[in-house]
Amino acid sequence: MPRVPFYPCPGNHDYYETSAAPYFLLHDLPNDGVDPAEHGRYYSFEWGDATFISIDSNEPLNDPRRRARMLEWLDKTLAESDRFWRIVYFHHPPFASGPNEDDSLTALARQHIVPILEKHNVPVVFNGHEHSYQRSKPVKGAVYYTSGGGGAPLYPIGKGPTVAHGASAYHFLRAVIADYRLRVEAVDLQGKTFDSSAITPKPIFRRKGIVNAASFETRIGRGAPLSIFGWQLGMAGRDDVTVEANGRRLELLAVSANQVNAALPPDLTGPVTIRLTTPNGSDSAEIEVAPIAPALFSTEDAGPVLYATGLLDWTGPLTVKLGGIAVEGRVAPGPVPGVQQIDFAVPNSFANGPLDVSVRAGQFESNTVRVTLR
Repeated sequence: MPRVPFYPCPGNHDYYETSAAPYFLLHDLPNDGVDPAEHGRYYSFEWGDATFISIDSNEPLNDPRRRARMLEWLDKTLAESDRFWRIVYFHHPPFASGPNEDDSLTALARQHIVPILEKHNVPVVFNGHEHSYQRSKPVKGAVYYTSGGGGAPLYPIGKGPTVAHGASAYHFLRAVIADYRLRVEAVDLQGKTFDSSAITPKPIFRRKGIVNAASFETRIGRGAPLSIFGWQLGMAGRDDVTVEANGRRLELLAVSANQVNAALPPDLTGPVTIRLTTPNGSDSAEIEVAPIAPALFSTEDAGPVLYATGLLDWTGPLTVKLGGIAVEGRVAPGPVPGVQQIDFAVPNSFANGPLDVSVRAGQFESNTVRVTLR
């Protein structure tokens, strides 16, 4: 322990002493934005392409007020994670079978923790409490590993419907991440691997997760860059992610686990199927690409230039609305393909400062952005 980092979570035996006092005397635990009174009981850390989250499924889960604070923190932490892997661990297993499957804290974990994990498409969860090894069937995409064979007397394994494999054996788990694959091996006292499995989470789009990369609205004009939001979409710096529009491969502008940006071709309009593929699989969604759909970038400064998408080849009249004042604008080619520059003149009567701005091209109105005139 003086030379190897340990990232534990409290078990029920830690609470045999008041508030798990020996546990906190032994471990120097992270303070990751939690309520100061709960320091160390739950926390997260990042390592490589993974966010690890340790949850205390004991007293904080059993007390309604403490539970609300912990679950709010868990929801926020998962929402803000930008890593491909999100790995959550806590003591009481929601989907293991055995003598403890009807424990009150196990039921509370199933009732309160699991919905948040499902909301954020967490792919893998580690638990203890049952003195055995169990690997669950995928439960809404997640595999739950129960590892309780560290030395205490072993328990028999029940016949629960979610158990894919189990063994009443002393063991440890070895988990190795290699890019898009997480391999978990259960190793017995003789060093033999008696169960091996791989987690390969496929990309998942958020509901209405394909938007204009300029305005983040669902209105998308031809030739515009689009943003795809979701989970397990890809890994930055790799070239094994593809995005297609009606079968045509798109140029990728940026790739991360929860956002991929791609450029639409200028000649594509109407109903379009967007498909994103990784080594683990693919997901797709339907969008509508309009011939004209002005969308402003939310930039800090403006005047006498704005940037927009969805105005490709627009030559008609263009109105720039500066607060309550309308001025004439003109569309010019932007700095990169798919982006247009809007030139306009700021009236001399305008003072520098924040202002709401939008544009209108014929009958098409853009989104409104807050800019600062300087």
